[in-house]
Amino acid sequence: MDNPLLDYVVIALYCAVMIGAGFVARGEHDKFLVSRVTTLLVGIVTLVISLIVSDVVGALTVAYDLLTGALFVPIVGALFWRRATAGGALVSMVVSSVVVVVFMVVDGLFANTPIIYGMLVSLVVFVVVSLLTPRPSEQHMSAWERRLTGVGAERQR
Repeated sequence: MDNPLLDYVVIALYCAVMIGAGFVARGEHDKFLVSRVTTLLVGIVTLVISLIVSDVVGALTVAYDLLTGALFVPIVGALFWRRATAGGALVSMVVSSVVVVVFMVVDGLFANTPIIYGMLVSLVVFVVVSLLTPRPSEQHMSAWERRLTGVGAERQR
């Protein structure tokens, strides 16, 4: 049951949760606790997925469904929508991941409905939560735009 693709999916999931933990946990002790709990939960999820999915095509389908259904909208939205917030992206990823997994269980592993419903839920949650949370400061946005355009990079070298 050793599946390298599953390893990459789990690593990506762990990184996403740890980035989210930085927004939730404020102190060093809290981040350490969140890290331990996240490691335990990711290990349990990995074990369950490896027991359920026994072939490479199934593992690829799970990875593709989660990547497109849960991550596409927040990533593209964060790149092109100035009003997007980290909270909107995080909540969108979590909620749409749950929707994708539920529809994979209900409609079957190889159905297209998890992707469709996941992206729709992701879009709605991303927009609503981003509009309900405070927008990024202008200083933060200008620093982001400088990084995107490469302005000021020549001074750092």
